[in-house]
Amino acid sequence: MSRLLRKLGYSPRVNARRKEAGSSPEQRDEQFHHIEELKQTYLKAGEPVISVDTKKRS
Repeated sequence: MSRLLRKLGYSPRVNARRKEAGSSPEQRDEQFHHIEELKQTYLKAGEPVISVDTKKRS
């Protein structure tokens, strides 16, 4: 697939998540607060909440 895309003129780009990795602590804190607010909203409505923990591969 990679060769086909290159043949068609596409070039690899940095994954958007990798760009975000350098975001400031304030932005990350804001994201976690938003997630917590959503979680509380769903719990109050009796909806399930799933937690997923991920780690960056080296």
